[in-house]
Amino acid sequence: MKRTILIGLLALVLALAMGCATTTPTPSPSPLTPTMPPASPSPIATAPIESINPVVTDNAAGGAAVIEGFEEGKTVKESELPQKVVDAIQKAYSDAKIKTITYVTYMNDQVYHVVLEEPAGADKVEQFYVKADGTIVPYEVTATTAP
Repeated sequence: MKRTILIGLLALVLALAMGCATTTPTPSPSPLTPTMPPASPSPIATAPIESINPVVTDNAAGGAAVIEGFEEGKTVKESELPQKVVDAIQKAYSDAKIKTITYVTYMNDQVYHVVLEEPAGADKVEQFYVKADGTIVPYEVTATTAP
């Protein structure tokens, strides 16, 4: 009798063990693959073509003029300036000799930073900004925090 009970219990344990063991592994879900292209276009496809002479366009969002080919800190040759900018500089400082011209951002506007060889004009100006539309903006030193 003990033997029959022992064989029955072993058969029950064996049946339970066989029921819990899986013979084929269950696959995990595969990662979702996007069916739409990325939201932003490739930078290569949208990179502007730089021209020798900068072209000024109006920015629809802020109303400020945008200078094509603008690169913060890049030096610009006097011959590459738009005619509006050249005329504005000659009108304000006709006898001035330009030392350097660079692209800078001033008050969220893309401007030309003009540095003169010698102070010029009634105010003895050494440097100033010129917006893309020819507006001359006085140079102001911005305060920086000391370390």
